[in-house]
Amino acid sequence: MGAIVKDTLKANEQYIDKAPSYIMALDSGIMSALEVLDKICEHKKIIYKSFEELLKKSIPKSDIHASLGLLTKRFVTTNFDTLIESNIVLKNVITHESNYNLSKIDDDDEYVVKIHGDINRVDKCIIFSEQYNALYHEELLATFQLKKLLSKYNFLFIGFSFSDPYVKELFSYVSSLMDGYGPKHYIISDNDVKIENLESININDYANLNSFFSRLSLSIESVEPIVTISQEISEEKFFKAIDGSDRAPSVKGWVGREKELSILQSDTFRVIFITGIGGEGKSALASNYIDGEDQYSFTDWRDFKEQDHKFQHKIASMIQRVEPTTNTKELMGLTDEELVDLFFIKHGQEKALFVLDNVDSYIDLENFEPVNGIGYLFKKAVELEHNSKFLFTCRPFIRFASVEFYQLSLSGLTDKNTIDFFLNSGTNISKEKLGIYARRSFELTNGHALWLSLIIAQSHRGEKALIDFLDKIESGVTIDENDSTILSKNVLSNIWTSLHERDRLLLRTLAVVAH
Repeated sequence: MGAIVKDTLKANEQYIDKAPSYIMALDSGIMSALEVLDKICEHKKIIYKSFEELLKKSIPKSDIHASLGLLTKRFVTTNFDTLIESNIVLKNVITHESNYNLSKIDDDDEYVVKIHGDINRVDKCIIFSEQYNALYHEELLATFQLKKLLSKYNFLFIGFSFSDPYVKELFSYVSSLMDGYGPKHYIISDNDVKIENLESININDYANLNSFFSRLSLSIESVEPIVTISQEISEEKFFKAIDGSDRAPSVKGWVGREKELSILQSDTFRVIFITGIGGEGKSALASNYIDGEDQYSFTDWRDFKEQDHKFQHKIASMIQRVEPTTNTKELMGLTDEELVDLFFIKHGQEKALFVLDNVDSYIDLENFEPVNGIGYLFKKAVELEHNSKFLFTCRPFIRFASVEFYQLSLSGLTDKNTIDFFLNSGTNISKEKLGIYARRSFELTNGHALWLSLIIAQSHRGEKALIDFLDKIESGVTIDENDSTILSKNVLSNIWTSLHERDRLLLRTLAVVAH
């Protein structure tokens, strides 16, 4: 935009007052292109004509854009020119002012969304601040659809600096709404770019861009990105370094769950889903089971909780775990299904234990069944003949039936387990009093493992701190056994008020750094 505005000013110095000063302000960074356009908005006819002349010149053939067409047929651009559609055959060119065409995004898989307009209708292009404000701050279908795309697809930003404050604000807004659970987005640059919620891909030199896209098209056949242009990924980026399995959580002071452990220890079921609300100890149960098992040749733990823990990264690492001689290049470009099939071929009949923890994002919450890569792995683990056991953990209940499958739905600890938990906590409070506090805590929490742990943590600060903490919880609203939100709010707010100021400062600092 800056170059176009500067050319407009140079070509029309005799008509636009202070044009040389505005050019100097642009060159020095004192003013942005948008600020200059707002200053000279009275010359709209001149601006429109200049934009048309500069952007409707003959469109060059672009090998880079042709390569992009091999990656995806979905594009979003803030540019007005026709470079994309001139080099890639696309069904639809969609602009912000056509609600009918915007509605096609939900059904079509080939389009370029020109969110700021098309030079062929220059008077409808988003050029001035008032137009930006109308587009991004009012409830318009264009920005609504863009938000949906950002929350649904992987975006690959190319030649996009995020200097546009409106686009940056919208991206940040969507990212904050998704709270880390949305798709991963990437930005390509010739240096390391630090933009929140974006993974930077440094190609060192833009001269490498075309060859990069050619390699990328071979490696993401099973991923459908949206390419955003203003003007996947190398082998190292696509398959992260294989460093063995993730770590199982450390479990201390284990009590109870005898029935659940006996089911896990049984050879009756080869595939087990451990489900239940957050904090009931699903991962802890799986970890404790692993600690007590020695019948398997090895155990492999994969945590899918973090957003960057993509299924393909995990299954590729699992393949190399069962067959260490597998070269990463053999796995490049394979679909989820092909990788799973290869995993079972290389795995053979070895007796191993695989834990796939926190697979919530791979559960269809309408049909309550695993989908995508996890769904296919689950299906094959049930159907195929093998000697291993597969444990999955997630919050939602799974609707599935098979003689090879068992669903272990966790609820709270029993009152006896709760008392044992308190007695094993290592506090200085007498056993008699601990038994009383344990029963009181059980009534308040229905034996929820995490909440009991939080209460026990208060007991280490002394009996008075424990009593005050329980009193605060008890003075709140009545807790239904399935209502985790209310109690967690009471518990966490009371924990916060009980902390020393230095502890609060530390937690605030950690939260900012993590964010």
